[in-house]
Amino acid sequence: MSDQLNYLLTFISVLVGLGMTNLLHSLHLMLKARKRIIWSWVPMLWAFIAFESLIIMWFNLKIELTSFFSESAIGLLLFLIPTVCHLLFVMAVIPDKIPKEKFDLKSWYFSQTNYMFSLVIVMMIALFIIRVVANQVSLYAFITNLIFIVLTILLSRSKSYTLHGIMVILVLILLQIGIILPMIN
Repeated sequence: MSDQLNYLLTFISVLVGLGMTNLLHSLHLMLKARKRIIWSWVPMLWAFIAFESLIIMWFNLKIELTSFFSESAIGLLLFLIPTVCHLLFVMAVIPDKIPKEKFDLKSWYFSQTNYMFSLVIVMMIALFIIRVVANQVSLYAFITNLIFIVLTILLSRSKSYTLHGIMVILVLILLQIGIILPMIN
């Protein structure tokens, strides 16, 4: 493995560690203030998905950092765009600060959805561009990406708790399938 790739793996690992630290710190603050919080399961499930996605991201770093990404500045920049969007999403799924008075997590969540899911949209578009540049795109991948972008736009605009609940469960199921299937093969 080249020195350049080792540096990139370390750099991205530090970014993933920062995201994990922020998420766990926010959870810690919420648990300390648990009596003042009006809890909601949807943002907490998104927090679990964010946690799990960071682990998956770190685990797949070596695979993702192919020679194109590790040997050129433009490749690294292309790789960093979805990485930074992913980390900002992780940092936005649960609050950083809890006020001293009662705190409604559901209301807070809906005040953040446009920002959170806009980050996911940018991340998905950037990942698709990376796949095109690396010549790793298929019609299936294009259609799947387009469907997810449309659904994410819907999430960023909708204030329907039912829709958000259905989508977070669907994403969780798809994430678990994505983790389990490679272990079966």
